[in-house]
Amino acid sequence: MKKFFRLLSILLVVPVAVCTLFTASASAATYDSDTSLSGYKGRIGIAGGAAVIQRGDTLLLAVGSSEGHAEDLSKLKVTWSADPSEVKLTDKGFSKGNDDWEADITFLKGGVTVPVYATVNGVTLESDFEVWADNNGLGYSNDNFGVWYRKSDTTGNFTVPFNRSYTFKITASSAPSLVAGSRSFKYVSTKKSGNDYFIKFQATGRVGDGCGFYLDTGKLPVAVATITTVPFKSDTTGTVSVMKNKNYQFMITSASRPYFAIGSSAFRFVSSSSSGNRYFFKAKAVGNPGQASGAYVNYSEKPVAVLKVA
Repeated sequence: MKKFFRLLSILLVVPVAVCTLFTASASAATYDSDTSLSGYKGRIGIAGGAAVIQRGDTLLLAVGSSEGHAEDLSKLKVTWSADPSEVKLTDKGFSKGNDDWEADITFLKGGVTVPVYATVNGVTLESDFEVWADNNGLGYSNDNFGVWYRKSDTTGNFTVPFNRSYTFKITASSAPSLVAGSRSFKYVSTKKSGNDYFIKFQATGRVGDGCGFYLDTGKLPVAVATITTVPFKSDTTGTVSVMKNKNYQFMITSASRPYFAIGSSAFRFVSSSSSGNRYFFKAKAVGNPGQASGAYVNYSEKPVAVLKVA
């Protein structure tokens, strides 16, 4: 049996900070990965693979000859097969350009060893692939490729107040890549101290927005953040009449800068300023008398106050 990758151990980090040791091992293959066939000079076998395979990855496999282009394999009868619960298999037929029989293999499960079979002129060949457990980019390994590890201080679900920033601490053997899966969070900065990488994001989306954070090539988020509202107090509530072409100023007290919006064209936003935890927003009455507009803070569904043109 040919091994395309041997993972000695992976240390998975789960949201409750409990560590589980996963060791991948495979039983002996039932069939060889190559064979000799009557009428062909070279060994006929399955080729293709990758050093690291994760759930969702797609590989191109091929049945070819050790003689390469020197042999015409177009007359072979090749049938691919695999467990459909573990693999999505797409038979691509014979490739004239590569002189081989090809198939795309997409791995549907993690933490398993997946056998893939090719029956060639009645002879069954097998190649096994070890698929990493779903570790979302986290883990540890020590193998022929060297020591590799990733650990995040944040996993699972968590919340970030609107317009606040959040910093991940990623402990890693090399510089990690951590990206936000939506525009609800904006990347701010990365700082390094030894093997610790501090990666900061800011919650710029709306209250209630969710965002997954993806580490390196992980196909599942290492953590998911939800934006929550920031408590605030407005000096203005209810309905306020404002003379046409006059300005009205709101004072919003909040621990961080709030989002402020006017709900219609009856009033136009003019300016904003701040002093400490007090934020001032000025609007001008530009509509006709009787027209009104709501004033909204932090994407609230209901207006904090209603301005009416007098």
